[in-house]
Amino acid sequence: MTIRHAHLLAASLLLFACDDDDASESATPSETAATPEGPEAVAPPAETPRPPAPTHAIPDAEIRARLDEWVAAQNEGDFARYSALYADRFEGVKRAEDRVYRFDHAGWLENRSRMFQRPMTVAVADVSIRSTAEAVVVNFTQRWSSATYRDEGPKQMVLVPSPEGLRIAREEMLASEIAEARLTSDYLPVLMLDGPYAVVSVGAEEAWGSGAPVAFEPRDGVFAAWRAASGALADRRLPSHPVAVFGADGARCEGTLGAHRLVRRVVPHFGAVQAWNGEQGNPRASDAERAEGIWTMGADETLLVAKVDGCTSGLFATGREAHPTFYRGAEDEGDAALLAFRELSAWRDLQEDFTGEYDGTGPWDAADLGNVPTERRRWTANGKTLVTVEARGGVGCAEFWGRLSGVLEEVGGRFVLRSTGLPEMEFLSVVDLDGDGTAEILVQDGILRVQGSRYERVLDLSPPFLDCGC
Repeated sequence: MTIRHAHLLAASLLLFACDDDDASESATPSETAATPEGPEAVAPPAETPRPPAPTHAIPDAEIRARLDEWVAAQNEGDFARYSALYADRFEGVKRAEDRVYRFDHAGWLENRSRMFQRPMTVAVADVSIRSTAEAVVVNFTQRWSSATYRDEGPKQMVLVPSPEGLRIAREEMLASEIAEARLTSDYLPVLMLDGPYAVVSVGAEEAWGSGAPVAFEPRDGVFAAWRAASGALADRRLPSHPVAVFGADGARCEGTLGAHRLVRRVVPHFGAVQAWNGEQGNPRASDAERAEGIWTMGADETLLVAKVDGCTSGLFATGREAHPTFYRGAEDEGDAALLAFRELSAWRDLQEDFTGEYDGTGPWDAADLGNVPTERRRWTANGKTLVTVEARGGVGCAEFWGRLSGVLEEVGGRFVLRSTGLPEMEFLSVVDLDGDGTAEILVQDGILRVQGSRYERVLDLSPPFLDCGC
């Protein structure tokens, strides 16, 4: 698809102080005359001239370095570095599907943080700079893409000096043209609703949808509702795009992406479910009322999904040209990895709580406390071995509650921690998605990727949990 560039005339935001120099140069002191009060009057002294306003501009090299840093922070997924580039007093203007959204500093960073949950590529071209000592206006063409979405358009930034260097005081996407998206070997999580749905975008805008919400049948305590994606949006994304859908064990199915929907999910409070079912002396809720309740409760995050036609199940989808390498999983029966896992400071904190406040004996993750037992799995491929640990102790509700997960790698006959203490998660599969020799770890509603030297959760699709477990 050819990108249609929008050519807009941006109004200058720079104000220049001016003096009436011609008038001051032509003005001369008036001739004075004698007065009855005294001798010839003395002309008043000339006004002390004001120092000229600074005219030197901020060097282009400094401006370009800041722009390059802004680009690099996004391409490297460094949200902290990206955030530090913005002035406290800031306005951001975002355009999407012919709608305009305005944000202050906090709102912008909250909105942008979702963008950093998946890898992206940002490039700039046609950079033009106008600067004085007080402010800088930078115009450029931005090209933004992820595994499934690309757009391009003119952007304008205003930067101002600060003690920490140039900071972005205003950022506006003047126009945006969505390009054809192309799936790569990257990962699209698949949700099972009334069939498999590939998650195309996280943090979708509610304005992308149309019509009243409709409820899916609940699955494993998770309730979900959907709205149709606007026709223009669906048509410009990934209609009928071929995909390969994989199960946790590597089973492959070839399908295509079909109808697009906006989806919200939630684990509602049991009281809400009882009310919907008419179990509290109230009339049973209609399908429309139930769907509206789910949609309202699941407002923390809206997902744009595409129905996978031709497949009945799956864990994730990729482009058909991808051939991910799956690690073989088996129960880890040795103690070496578990002992290394117990060196985590988070594990020791729980152990101190277990033996202190609750008078427990032995390791908390090995105690018979009525909970699902700790699970350890060994994953091997291409001469590499990872071990995942899902440690559990106690059932909570005024009793001891311990939950901790971790990843270790076997190196030279010993196990090295490859994560900090992770919250409870269900490890589903270990797979090298992009063929770079480093495995990704797929968990329930998310994915772990290596960030630096450790695995961190870079995507979390867990629905809001509003229920009571006691």
